[in-house]
Amino acid sequence: MVVEDVNQTAISAHTLRDIRGLSGDNGTLTIEVIRSYLTNALELIKIIQTSAQMGDLLALQQSTHTLKSTSAMLGALYLSECCQELEKIARMGNLDNIASKVRQLEAEYDRVKASLQTELQQCQR
Repeated sequence: MVVEDVNQTAISAHTLRDIRGLSGDNGTLTIEVIRSYLTNALELIKIIQTSAQMGDLLALQQSTHTLKSTSAMLGALYLSECCQELEKIARMGNLDNIASKVRQLEAEYDRVKASLQTELQQCQR
């Protein structure tokens, strides 16, 4: 269920309402936006994982920056914050605790994905 408390939920209900409002009655745009986000986010997560493991700070910084922005636009605010933290770590060149931060991001992405899949199911009814 999507509600406003970002600490409790993965997606901002307000943002999803705005996207639904743009989509009109049939939900086509909402479905397209969610599917695109899930596909792109998964690719970015893979890049984040690999770049963190290899110590590729530039790739880590770029991929977290991109995921941060798209997540915020979709209302995945805590995921966006996780990305911002990883981006900052990469910019500073400090890889201490990077694995735990990546795991935190992965866990939050799983929550976001589950919420968005529920939203997709509702749009397709």
